[in-house]
Amino acid sequence: MTSIIGAVLTSSACAALGFAYAERQKAELALTEGFKEFFAYLLLRLPSLELMEDIVAEFENSALDRGGFLPIIKDINSGGTCNKRYLAAIELFSGDKPLYAALLQAGKHLGGTEYSLQLSNLQSAHDRIGHLCEKRRADFAAGEKCYRWLGVLMGAALSILLL
Repeated sequence: MTSIIGAVLTSSACAALGFAYAERQKAELALTEGFKEFFAYLLLRLPSLELMEDIVAEFENSALDRGGFLPIIKDINSGGTCNKRYLAAIELFSGDKPLYAALLQAGKHLGGTEYSLQLSNLQSAHDRIGHLCEKRRADFAAGEKCYRWLGVLMGAALSILLL
């Protein structure tokens, strides 16, 4: 009886591991798509000559909000300028090297006085994140079911070995 309970627990744990990994990939994809939307929004609004704080304050995205980016960049009471808050916020994603590199590039002249540099850096970052988004979308589509089934089958194999 204990071996059956152990087998069920092992199967469940392995299946949960596969589902958790698939969910992590989904969250990474949502964050990447959120940043692509953020830069598209900035590119659309930048020519209006509004303050960067006002432009950023109106942007909403649930993935970036959950990821911690928007609460930091929108916190005008922190004492820093918008570009300093941006640089602090992207540090949350320093473990994701491709995404962080694109975000860092956009932050070089964000909120600066030279419009052409801001525009070119934002456009370049938007393009890089767009390519990263396409790659992650393809990886997620190919791997989601695979990781889930791999977890279930690994759990079943371990259960068979335990019995």
